[in-house]
Amino acid sequence: MQEILVILIVATASLWLSRNLWRRVTAPPCQPPSETPAGTDGFVPIEDLGASQKVR
Repeated sequence: MQEILVILIVATASLWLSRNLWRRVTAPPCQPPSETPAGTDGFVPIEDLGASQKVR
């Protein structure tokens, strides 16, 4: 009887996990795709950041 209960719990948990993972995988992205030119990743070198700031 305990074995049947364990199998039932494991099967239910597997179905729940599969369902939730499938929903996450197929969900639309949170952010729209970026509109940067192809091949750029938005990386800015630290030297460029330091050069653009004025020291008061």
